[in-house]
Amino acid sequence: MEFMYSQNGKKLLIVDKYKFFLHYTAKSGQKTWRCINNKCQSKIYTNNTEDEVIEKHVVLIHNHDNDTTLNRQEVNNSLKRKVSEDNIVEKPSKFILTEIKHFNNENNLNTTDLNYIRRNVYNARKSILPPLPKSIEEVHDTLNVMDIQTNRSEQFVLLNDQDSHIIIFSCIENLK
Repeated sequence: MEFMYSQNGKKLLIVDKYKFFLHYTAKSGQKTWRCINNKCQSKIYTNNTEDEVIEKHVVLIHNHDNDTTLNRQEVNNSLKRKVSEDNIVEKPSKFILTEIKHFNNENNLNTTDLNYIRRNVYNARKSILPPLPKSIEEVHDTLNVMDIQTNRSEQFVLLNDQDSHIIIFSCIENLK
């Protein structure tokens, strides 16, 4: 049994290249999964540990084609997690290239898929970063809150004068 996450971060069950979302959890722990296609009535029932499908209750009558975007979503989900977890300084293109090389042997991605992946990775990176300030006061307040240091752990903001709106970025070692 295979799982992946939707764009909203919800857990999806993958069975025979069809995606199912968690529809209902009974008091006994049995879970009902429904096909993500609203018009499809396919359901899968799993036990409370989600490790095995209860075969006798599986209803797999799909009236639509299987999902062809699974490969792209798999790479996309992996990249979004890496971008949010790893170093924020790294270029997103570096993450994309390494992940494409990792999945390239088993997945066929076209240029449209790569464009979607690139857009989603950059959007995930933007969601981590703080919003741009709307006024000079917000800039000064943000700099007062942030502890900006060099790679040698020296203070990098030497002066943040809110009255005259002067900000000096440097460290004592550079001034010496």
